[in-house]
Amino acid sequence: QTVTVQTPSAPGTYWLIAQADASDNVQELSENNNFFVSGTPLTVQPAYTATLAVDVHSALANTPIPMHGLATLGGAPSPAAFVPITIHVKVRGTDRTYNVLSAADGTFTNVFDPLPNEAGNYQVAAAFPGVANPPAQDTFTLIGMSIAPVSLVSVIEGTSVTNTTHLDNLSDVPLTALSVTVVTNQPNLAVTASLETNALVGFGSANLRFIITALDPSIFQSPVVLRVSSAEGATATLTITVRVEALRPRLATVPASLNGSMLRGTQTPLAFTLANQGGVATGPLQVVLPNVPWLSLASSNQLPPLPAGTNTVITLLLNPAADLPLGDYNGTLVVQSTNAGLSVPYSFRAVSAATGNMLVSVEDEYTYFASGSPRVTNALVVLSDALSQTPVVTNYTGLDGTILFTNLTEAYYLVDVSATNHSSFRQTALVAAGATTNVVAFLTRQTVHYSFTVVPTTVQDSYIFTVESTFETQVPIPVVTIEPSSLDLSQYPGTEFQVDRAGHGQAHPAARARSSLQSGRAKAGCLERRMLGDRRNALELFVRSERGGQKHGILRVRFHRMRPGRSLSPGLPSGAGFAGAGTGTGHRVGRFLRLSGEPQPGHGLRSAGGLPFRVQCGARSGGRGEEPRFSIGQAG
Repeated sequence: QTVTVQTPSAPGTYWLIAQADASDNVQELSENNNFFVSGTPLTVQPAYTATLAVDVHSALANTPIPMHGLATLGGAPSPAAFVPITIHVKVRGTDRTYNVLSAADGTFTNVFDPLPNEAGNYQVAAAFPGVANPPAQDTFTLIGMSIAPVSLVSVIEGTSVTNTTHLDNLSDVPLTALSVTVVTNQPNLAVTASLETNALVGFGSANLRFIITALDPSIFQSPVVLRVSSAEGATATLTITVRVEALRPRLATVPASLNGSMLRGTQTPLAFTLANQGGVATGPLQVVLPNVPWLSLASSNQLPPLPAGTNTVITLLLNPAADLPLGDYNGTLVVQSTNAGLSVPYSFRAVSAATGNMLVSVEDEYTYFASGSPRVTNALVVLSDALSQTPVVTNYTGLDGTILFTNLTEAYYLVDVSATNHSSFRQTALVAAGATTNVVAFLTRQTVHYSFTVVPTTVQDSYIFTVESTFETQVPIPVVTIEPSSLDLSQYPGTEFQVDRAGHGQAHPAARARSSLQSGRAKAGCLERRMLGDRRNALELFVRSERGGQKHGILRVRFHRMRPGRSLSPGLPSGAGFAGAGTGTGHRVGRFLRLSGEPQPGHGLRSAGGLPFRVQCGARSGGRGEEPRFSIGQAG
């Protein structure tokens, strides 16, 4: 049987393979003998061939390389018109291809653009598309080198600077007979340069060293250009920007900043060194001190010129008054002349040699609501320096819930108090000389505790979380709520409305509260910002005011000194008033009080009981016209 097949389009060597029973229609014991491979291979030649030549055989890096070629039909010298040609450019194992189209006469051209700073020995070839690794038909070489850039070079007048950078060969072509020359430099600079070698192997490196000397400061900044060349024609240029600094005095102190303590009522000398680290002498020097009464000089503030490379000692006298407030005093003093100046920072701490005492009493809710008014025992009290926050002394409260610290240096202290099952406390307190400072630390008792345990189950990555609540029972602490807890006055068009205060928890049967009438002025619909003296056991009512787009204020109504068996005295309790959002300044507002109904001094606050109140928006008439006012009073 004779069969005709079409040869593949890609040139190459092929073998003919015949297969019997290709559709597997015949049942056979073995299928291994159904194939036959021809013993003679079939070579498929390309329909046309191409030749290629470059126009430049040696050039510097970054030079485009033009090339040209001719495509001819296979087996004949006739040109192959309008056919695709693949150009191969190879260097160090990398093959880059370019597709071109021949002209009517079979000719074609191309330009190879190397990558920046690319160099080496290249082989080129042109072939029928699909022909892999055609043999080289021509070569060309790109050579080059580069110099690593150098940052700004600063030189002081009359001195020299030495620097080094590196020279790199960009190709595998060795470079020989290397030399470096100074192309450009200004007359106020002297420049020399040298290479550590006169040859570079392929992709080799060498150090380029240069020395720049500033002869004078006549030109502040200028370029210096160096050029390196080789026998192969490769060149590289380095441009260095040089700045010349004129000789001048440069003042410095040892230490750079002044720090120390000054004992009140005592004179303390403090010396430091002033040095001229510049190249020329200063003019006459003057020491300028800040206008503070406790700082002076041990000698005149006028000093003679300070030559270059020399120093002098300046002595300060610290003489704080006996009543100078304790703390840090920071500032700067100045040393100056006609051609130099220096600011010297200082930080001096006024301290005292006197001593005093501090009594710390630790209280919680039990102090006010439990029988016997017990304080918190075994509370940890830490006194720290208020400025450095370094702990000074630590102790625990005794059975009476107090701790007395004696012989403390007169100073400000941070008082930190903590106890088991209580919140923490921090306050700054001053221990005055010969006196005992009393600090009352209130720690909120934590009567409810939560804990959880994780129980693994038999199902992977699945757990059962059990939250356990531990409640302290028989707690003599009242829980007071006010309904509603927040009032928007814009929702009440009238002048009066009612809120209810309710007592919960286990209050002492004799616990009674007497309301104090409190009021304050408001401007443009917002409460005037005022702050109450804070007590942790105060009862509070918050009233929000927001009208006409104005920022809202907060009215905080407080009932102080809730103790078993006692009631509040009539009138305004200390620290009562109003608080606006973001305020922090205490203010007593007794002159703004007015009654709104008759108070009931004996009204009791008991468990689950309610105490009605009336909030009244009134008006005050006076010399400046009417102003909105708010008042709180018991409803009869």
